[in-house]
Amino acid sequence: MALPGVQSVALCGYSPLSSQSWNDDIYVDGHPAPGPNDQNDTSYDRVTGGYFDVIGNPILRGRGITAQDVESAPHVAVINQAFARKFFKDEDPIGKHFGRSEMGASRQYEIVGIAKDARYLTYDLEKPVDAFMFMPEAQHDVYPNADYTKGDIATHYLGDIVIVTKPGANLSDSAVRHAMAAVDAGLPVIRIRSLRNQVAATFSQQRMIARLTSFFGALSLVLAALGIYGVTAYNAGRRTGEIGLRMALGAARGQVVGLVLRGALGLILFGLLIGLPAAYESGRFLGDQLFGLNPHNVAVTVVSALALAAAAFLASLIPALRASRISPLDALRTE
Repeated sequence: MALPGVQSVALCGYSPLSSQSWNDDIYVDGHPAPGPNDQNDTSYDRVTGGYFDVIGNPILRGRGITAQDVESAPHVAVINQAFARKFFKDEDPIGKHFGRSEMGASRQYEIVGIAKDARYLTYDLEKPVDAFMFMPEAQHDVYPNADYTKGDIATHYLGDIVIVTKPGANLSDSAVRHAMAAVDAGLPVIRIRSLRNQVAATFSQQRMIARLTSFFGALSLVLAALGIYGVTAYNAGRRTGEIGLRMALGAARGQVVGLVLRGALGLILFGLLIGLPAAYESGRFLGDQLFGLNPHNVAVTVVSALALAAAAFLASLIPALRASRISPLDALRTE
């Protein structure tokens, strides 16, 4: 049953960030068997033809899984960049063979493509993307060990369907359920949700922490501005007599404002000279918590410094303007 508004469809064992995964050990043809301390594991998924186009995961070299990857065709696999780095280092993996589960199956798959690293798993989010591979759903594997062959059957249960709608199309959940029922009334549809919501559910904790961090950052900025305001107002109050004398001798209001601001701006510059190197050094220790981000982003640093300087300037400007409005006679009377 065709659904209006559907652009493309693919099936997979589990879709990106669906909180599920298959994992196995990898044995590369022509490489020595891994030692007891070697990390030779990887995560994997079984998919149908065109999956990478549907999910929007670019193929950087070679090709993706296609409808021609049937049982009778040579068994193939698509790996991600992390897989290539982990198992092939400086070698070109295209055309190389590897297997999983046991060393005797090291020529099980031929690598036909390299996909760009993408986040598929919901754990170790603070770490870089790990090795991952994709295999055609239509190709069943046979191992020297019969138990492994039986275990491979479970990997062919494709639990997720990925649907891409045409731009502007509105596809309802009921339409999807009706189409599934038309294929097989016994097929259960447990959950339907957008990829955006699936990703949001995975990063809900990180998003909450980011919002709290932003809130406390803004609160710190307000407190710092109030502190500068208090110090500047206090210093201006102590110099009331001096300001009155200067104005009595002909000083303009602009000169009084400049006099008060110069002292405050000196403190601001001193704070920036201390704060910027400290922020740079702290980035070295926090960098492993900012995967995919540069802790020394010059643009972010400049914008942050300008925001702090602007807040401090406004906090200093208020007492400076107030000091410039003092009557010379009232100022001299305070002495």
